[in-house]
Amino acid sequence: MPVAALFLRGAEQRDENGLSPRFTKNSEEGRRATLFLRKSSEIKRVLAEGSRVPLRFCILVVARSREETSRFAIIASRKVGGAVIRNRMKRLYREAIRLYYDVLEKRFLNKDIIIIVRKNSPQSLSDVLSDLNLGQ
Repeated sequence: MPVAALFLRGAEQRDENGLSPRFTKNSEEGRRATLFLRKSSEIKRVLAEGSRVPLRFCILVVARSREETSRFAIIASRKVGGAVIRNRMKRLYREAIRLYYDVLEKRFLNKDIIIIVRKNSPQSLSDVLSDLNLGQ
């Protein structure tokens, strides 16, 4: 496979905004709504207005959403570990959100949720799922 094809693979699957389909969900109106909070102003608003729910491996900050869907953000500071560990933790939580978005959306109806990863980080996806009470 040519090197250029490796970089272009999956590009045809992106929407007009350049978002991958795994990070978007179709809403009732047919427009695409992102599943994640992207702007720092949105994240700062949730951190300021939201209530905190401490869990074993993370802290959830939950605030009322200005959109009609639940949206998420994941924060892993340097206290968690090096870049490899922080990115692994974010991947684990993103995968849990992707797999159980429907359950999370029903549980947190029209809420923006920030997941702040703690220092004692989960080792597997099953740890993340049990921490968020999602089961397997």
